[in-house]
Amino acid sequence: MTWSADDIKSTGESRALHFRDALRRYELARTDGKRDQRQASYECRFCFYFGHGMAGQAFTEYTCKGCDTEQMHSNTAVPKLCDDCATKMDACRRCGGTREWPDIPLAPVKAKPVRPKKRRWEK
Repeated sequence: MTWSADDIKSTGESRALHFRDALRRYELARTDGKRDQRQASYECRFCFYFGHGMAGQAFTEYTCKGCDTEQMHSNTAVPKLCDDCATKMDACRRCGGTREWPDIPLAPVKAKPVRPKKRRWEK
């Protein structure tokens, strides 16, 4: 099977949708658009808006890094802290970092001009 024009088109459309979704997540994270939900889940902005990875669907035991007790989690992507420790420490339960961040200004992006590459035989 060879790569067809339909394959190119569908892959391009899929990537465009992924890009659109990434921009939406970025905007939600920047404005903290789901702050109440994020705080209820004891997570920092990064883990709540971008920390969606793969996890096995099996209850998994883990040791809380805060109180050193055995805990149970609903999948294999276990957090670092239990809910009680995350609350006491005001920390993100997933990564263990601070839950609230100061506003961090964006660094300006300097776009470089795109120049077509010269082929070896061109001067």
